[in-house]
Amino acid sequence: MQLLRGIIHAEARVWYADMRLDAFVDRLNAALLLAVNKDTTDARYTAIFSKRPHELKRPVLGGQLATMLKWPEILSGAAYQGFPDVVALLPELQARLAVATDAQNARNTALENIKNFRTVGERKAFTDAFNALRKASLGKLLEMPHKLTAEALPSDFADWFFPPRRRGSEDATAKELGERIDALETELAALKQQHQAALDKENAEAARKQSREEKRAALDAARKDAAERAKRVKELEAELERG
Repeated sequence: MQLLRGIIHAEARVWYADMRLDAFVDRLNAALLLAVNKDTTDARYTAIFSKRPHELKRPVLGGQLATMLKWPEILSGAAYQGFPDVVALLPELQARLAVATDAQNARNTALENIKNFRTVGERKAFTDAFNALRKASLGKLLEMPHKLTAEALPSDFADWFFPPRRRGSEDATAKELGERIDALETELAALKQQHQAALDKENAEAARKQSREEKRAALDAARKDAAERAKRVKELEAELERG
């Protein structure tokens, strides 16, 4: 139970870290789009977003974290020095990456701990000891009908304590295995349909969100351009008034 609680706590840390990384992806995407005037073919944009942001955010840490761990070095390059708003996000990125890395390491450790508990740890030792006791007890029970008179104990006396085990998959017939395969394939097909439907829904929502973010970045760029133009108009008017 302690090991299972450890996994639950580690998973909670992973999901929290993943949500913070996802939020940062959106912020960096908006800032970078504004910096490159919404040119998603700009090398400075594609160096960071080789995938669309919503595709990058799909994994829970894993590949997303591996990609984002490369960003601090990229953003520290000379090509981004003209983007102060983007470079200003570096400290926050590094802090969030540290939290995410710790969370992923904690989950890996928790999974390794429970694996070791089952394969080489206390659970394995307990199971081995219990199986040895079971075999020894069964052996003694099997001997008892032969040591006593036939009227005293029936020949299946040991079965009263240890009923014959149900046949496992290793003893199943070809027909039984075929039936299980058919049932599993039917269940798998249904799960694949549900999975695809969920992916389609998530992709559509992510695409809508991405479109809104790109439009917002374009609006910010347009407002900035309009402000600069308005400033230039006033400067020219002032120059004309001065003659």
